[in-house]
Amino acid sequence: MSGSGVPLEILMPGEFCSMYVGKGDIDWESDATYRKRLEEYFGKFGKITEFVTFGNEYQKKIGHSCIIRMENKEVAKRAFTCSSEDRCDFNVEPRFVRKHLGRVGSYHPSAYQLLIRWWRRPSCGYGQIKLKSRDFDHRMYAFDVISKHLGRFQPSLLSEDLVERDPNISVDDLYKIKLQSVPLDFDNKRLLHIFGPVLNSYGIEFDEIYVVRKKMYPVESNEVLEEYSQRISDHIIKVAKNAAGSNNYPFEVKVRAPKHAAEIEFVAVVLFNDMNLGIHVGNALKEAAENGVFLEMGSLNHLHQAYVQQIFHYQMKIPKILCNAISDDLKDIYDRIDHEHIDFNHRSDTNRKMCRLFVAGEDFNSVNEVKAAVDKIINGCTIRCRDGERMDGIELPCHRLLTRVGRDFLYNLSQKYTIFLTISPHKMEVKIQGSVSNVEKAKTEIKDFLREWLDADICQILILEPPDYQPGTLKTLLAQNSYDLYSLEKQFGCGLHLDANIVRRELLFVGKETQFQKLLIMLRSISDGIHSRESSKTAHSEIGLPKCVICLCAADLENYCLEACGHHACKSCLNMQLKTSIETRGFPIVCVACEKSFTWLDLEVLVLGDLNRNKDEDSRKLQSLSDASLAYFVERHSDLYKHCLTPDCRGLHPVTTDADLDRCRLCGRVQCTRCGKEEHESITCEEYARLRINADESVRKWIQEDQTRRRICPNVNCQTVIEKLGGCNHMQCSQCKQHFCWICMFSAPESRKIYAHMDAEHGGPGTDVHELIAEMENDPFIREYIEMQHPALLLDPRFNFGEEVFWVMPDEDADDQMLMVNNGEFHNFFEYQQELNRLLNEERDESEIGFEVHTDFEEDEGEDADIV
Repeated sequence: MSGSGVPLEILMPGEFCSMYVGKGDIDWESDATYRKRLEEYFGKFGKITEFVTFGNEYQKKIGHSCIIRMENKEVAKRAFTCSSEDRCDFNVEPRFVRKHLGRVGSYHPSAYQLLIRWWRRPSCGYGQIKLKSRDFDHRMYAFDVISKHLGRFQPSLLSEDLVERDPNISVDDLYKIKLQSVPLDFDNKRLLHIFGPVLNSYGIEFDEIYVVRKKMYPVESNEVLEEYSQRISDHIIKVAKNAAGSNNYPFEVKVRAPKHAAEIEFVAVVLFNDMNLGIHVGNALKEAAENGVFLEMGSLNHLHQAYVQQIFHYQMKIPKILCNAISDDLKDIYDRIDHEHIDFNHRSDTNRKMCRLFVAGEDFNSVNEVKAAVDKIINGCTIRCRDGERMDGIELPCHRLLTRVGRDFLYNLSQKYTIFLTISPHKMEVKIQGSVSNVEKAKTEIKDFLREWLDADICQILILEPPDYQPGTLKTLLAQNSYDLYSLEKQFGCGLHLDANIVRRELLFVGKETQFQKLLIMLRSISDGIHSRESSKTAHSEIGLPKCVICLCAADLENYCLEACGHHACKSCLNMQLKTSIETRGFPIVCVACEKSFTWLDLEVLVLGDLNRNKDEDSRKLQSLSDASLAYFVERHSDLYKHCLTPDCRGLHPVTTDADLDRCRLCGRVQCTRCGKEEHESITCEEYARLRINADESVRKWIQEDQTRRRICPNVNCQTVIEKLGGCNHMQCSQCKQHFCWICMFSAPESRKIYAHMDAEHGGPGTDVHELIAEMENDPFIREYIEMQHPALLLDPRFNFGEEVFWVMPDEDADDQMLMVNNGEFHNFFEYQQELNRLLNEERDESEIGFEVHTDFEEDEGEDADIV
């Protein structure tokens, strides 16, 4: 940055303008030719703007003899590249910007995880069924039933003579049925769920059903765990490479071994910090598994397919004080979510000043819905503070919020409602954070505050200079109120706004007529007082004080002579000029009298202090100046750089010609490098910009992506967007309750007319029989009823519809029958019904149970058809 505040160069991480040059053994006093050689060599690439030599001790410390700064980064890069290619003996090394620009650290806002489970080795355990009866025939009957229907568990019984031979075996052990083969992931609850209905259906009473596992397992060594980790990594790389032709998939694998001897489950977490990359790999793994390429884990003598589960993970880092303020809103979200499938919690950082919120789950859409709700609360409201901006559809002078008066108003507002305000002059934005109710209250007061500017009787700029006013009138007015316009406004009552520009000697007034007259009287009094003092015997010319070029009065005793031009000015006036230039981005900063730009020494003295200051505070003091200067540059070079999307982040990214994604080096937010907006991989930047502006266009785009399932309600007074997930073509809008045909959008007030229309025009309602069957199979009440009342149906292989079953609906011209296909065999559906009826009568001996065949619809008045 130059002394005028205008940026000379934007240096991103990895870019440089300065270079360390020379070996650390140069005596600059005796070797003048070496400097000449350096200037000649580097001068041919461009202008050298700085040449700093080091003493002997510092040369030994850093290994170089000087720093050479070039006019821009392109020249510096070309000089460094050529010096490397020429293999010159100058020992050139780039001098990079401060490393804090890359401090994203371990914080990753989004991540994709693969949760992988496998087991130690074949089950060393077994199951046991403890029978209630002590009758030998009942014992054998139970064994026969289990062997017939659940033989895969390999049931066994102890012989009676074994009790006499082995004293360790009691009589009670004879009435325990041992299950030799129990899968690794079975526990007591799951075993009871399978055996209980079968035993109950045959009237077999039992005391308990449980799993017994041996607890002698070897402790896995670190080498074994590393081998497991490597096996997972190799599988992922292989599958991902086959899918995309690349193995550039950075991820991290962590294996958790069983904690104690009785535990048999291993768990590994594969972490992808890039969620898009992780989803791509996860889909490749899923597709490979469908094609028979599994991840096999376990010991070499027991390789088995591992269970892979995907987890979408988000974390949001916020100040703890903000977390406490929005805790009630976050609790409302916590109470609404499904905790079986979504994990939502928080954790404080070690410094206890920051808090991290975590949202994770298996379903991408559900997790993103929760994250969107949390983001909405955290982000609060952002007000763009440019002239003519709109708040809730109303055009208001939002730029007034960045003035001193506006800032003071916002500060008082934050104290009143316990909200958090982030004022970003470099982005011309104000961000409001806090509870939803407090943010809304603050927005209401801000709109009222800004409306006062529009509702004022008078909006006028007063020029406080001769001949109307004496020189120094504006400065005296400000000085009497400690340069605080807000305290001055309070003297005139509510509804008044003042803003001052001491360089132009202008005072902006917005308010009522009575307030304006009161201000004029005050200004006239100040001006007359200055005139009387000027007429006294003590004049500034007599005591040798210079004249301030800003206020046009005798300069204060604490004045400054500008190095740029030699003009004098009061330090208080210069500070006001700097403040105004920073707030309004009035660059370059120049002398009011001659318009020569300030030098860096001028800025150093005025902003940072004298040369003997504590320089550790320099960066803090320069922050507001550098922010305004950076914003000034970006506004005029929007084709080169854009700000990070996060309102309170000072991050910057270069603009690219092709759309790409980049992560902010300060806050970690991902954004498009071409348009600077959020991630939008599936559409172009132009389409995304149009969708953001036009909500109707966004809806139309969404409908066009799947027009067979997405429509708009045909009721012209409703126009609700509807998505059809399944079922027949009769639809009813959930908002206006209008009935309509999904195919042609014919509408009617009741369903009877819709069904009649579909029969006449489209040959029927178009019900998908596969969807109906799937709903029946997945209905928990139907399955529970079958398991409890007719468990034998689940055991008979002829009625196992879970494997490769589909129903074939006949053509209209065919015989009135339905076919079922199971494992390649065709069966008549109605014959199957008779077989079902016969089997139930045999199992339960209840002849009254029967199935009826309905070939038509039974309709109630005004209701949908009941399909039986």
